[in-house]
Amino acid sequence: MSVRRDRLRGGWRAGGAGVALTCPPERLTSGRLRAMVAQVLDDPSFAHAAARVRTEMLGTPTPAGSSRSWNGW
Repeated sequence: MSVRRDRLRGGWRAGGAGVALTCPPERLTSGRLRAMVAQVLDDPSFAHAAARVRTEMLGTPTPAGSSRSWNGW
């Protein structure tokens, strides 16, 4: 998978989680980008979604933590 495709997929996943807005690259303009940034900064639902995702991520074991419990350390 190309780096570009991986980044696009990550962006779409962030949009699906409610922490970002997405726009196909071929439709992105400076005006659209400006409006999207303003929306993310002005709408508190994005901050709430980011806090929810942060909490979920903090509860996920790290790879090191997973291997320790798996190996019985």
